[in-house]
Amino acid sequence: MLLRVETTNLLANMTRMRSKESGAVNGIERLWTHEETARFLHVSVWTLHHLVTDGAGPISYRVGRSRRYDPQEVRDWLRTNRSVSTRGGQQV
Repeated sequence: MLLRVETTNLLANMTRMRSKESGAVNGIERLWTHEETARFLHVSVWTLHHLVTDGAGPISYRVGRSRRYDPQEVRDWLRTNRSVSTRGGQQV
């Protein structure tokens, strides 16, 4: 019985440690900064700023003077805003 409790505690501690390394708290990813989001999207900070202010970018949240982005919402936005290149009306 004691071994089972110690094993359970060890697994719980390992999960918490993994969460801290990834920035996740209770399984929820931390919000990205404006710079981190731009880096993830491979665009300049300025381009991301214009996308967001024009309403064409991912959803952002104001936290004080900063903008923050939910990583999952950024990935969803990226998935729904993909485009298909065409040449002469045919997909390339």
